[in-house]
Amino acid sequence: MPVTEAPYDEQGNLIHYPKTRYTYANGVRTEIPYDWRLNEPFTATLKVTGFERGRSAARFFWADQDGHEFPMFLKDLDQMLMTADFTRGTVTGRWDVAKRGENYGLRYLGPADDADQALLVTRAELVHALAQIDIPEMPLPADGVITLSAESLADALVEALTSGKKVQV
Repeated sequence: MPVTEAPYDEQGNLIHYPKTRYTYANGVRTEIPYDWRLNEPFTATLKVTGFERGRSAARFFWADQDGHEFPMFLKDLDQMLMTADFTRGTVTGRWDVAKRGENYGLRYLGPADDADQALLVTRAELVHALAQIDIPEMPLPADGVITLSAESLADALVEALTSGKKVQV
């Protein structure tokens, strides 16, 4: 059965074993929930950061450009070694999350498409590009919703990312 959701912590790291966590603020025991995210394939460039041996499994750890960590089962690493192109411990590709028993880990799906690569930017690059977009002031409509076309916003983002200059929507 495919995994539909996967657990992440507050920093955006994939959790390999989502055990119940608690806080004891003011003498009251309160459960700390995980951020359960939809398991959708994504494109990323990841670098191997280490490994560990648990009671029932060995895991390798990968990190993206923003420092988010992802565990990977040894079995999935073995399959990836046969198909992925590595450059100094770094792999760019399509990924999703697999579940084995009660544990979660990253799974390599294959190389990234050219279209995926064109969209691969870090959060910092995206924030910088958004800051470069000049959206003209306009009166707020009665319904309170301002609509921008996806095409004009995408064009402005691409221009801001590639030129580094202020652009206008």
